[in-house]
Amino acid sequence: MALDAMKKELSQGYVVLSHGVPAEHAGGKAMPVKVPEKHFRDCYGVVIFVEYELALVVGAAYGYGVIIKKINKGAPDEKWSAPVPFTITGAQVGASAGYAKSEFILFLTSVEQMTAFEKYAQLDLTAEAIGTGDTEEQLRDGMAGRLDVKIGGAGKGSGILYGNSSGAMVSASLGTSVLIQDHEKLKRAYGKDASAQKVLNGELGMEAAYADPIMAAVYNQTVYKKQETKAS
Repeated sequence: MALDAMKKELSQGYVVLSHGVPAEHAGGKAMPVKVPEKHFRDCYGVVIFVEYELALVVGAAYGYGVIIKKINKGAPDEKWSAPVPFTITGAQVGASAGYAKSEFILFLTSVEQMTAFEKYAQLDLTAEAIGTGDTEEQLRDGMAGRLDVKIGGAGKGSGILYGNSSGAMVSASLGTSVLIQDHEKLKRAYGKDASAQKVLNGELGMEAAYADPIMAAVYNQTVYKKQETKAS
């Protein structure tokens, strides 16, 4: 199948979302953290990824994931795009020696953030505070509270990040990660003429994505109640 090139990323994406989707979408068996549903509803895109850190004073980070875009946001035919794969490089300055695996759900909160990835095939993320929680939301079993991250470039603003870490790692006071489109896997999945822009705008991959059983499970984890339009 077309999306076999991203099987690892999609499978991991499902696992990450299952740790942090709204509880009512988990079938009543798991006890996921309740990531507020409003973020799935209000965002322009969702970035789902895992990051591994190896540290000794200055830590090196690497990882992988997928990004999906909300097509026709706010319209009756609103839907998610097919996924675009990416890899991660980064650094944690001031981290202690150790190892950690972190799972993240990042909500992109503006058109400019989506456009940056489509145009430049990467996103630069900077976290300046670790573990600041949504005090009005009771989060449990793994996912940390909300963390606002800066997305590089003038006017791109902040995204909303939820994360879950395991391993013996003391987080740094300043962390940066760069999400870079995986061109090889993108072309293996969608063809030699594929681009992130075409996939994220719904020109490529929609049929394959919605027919893929793993990706269908990912989409199912992003269900949210749409706001009703008030009659005039």
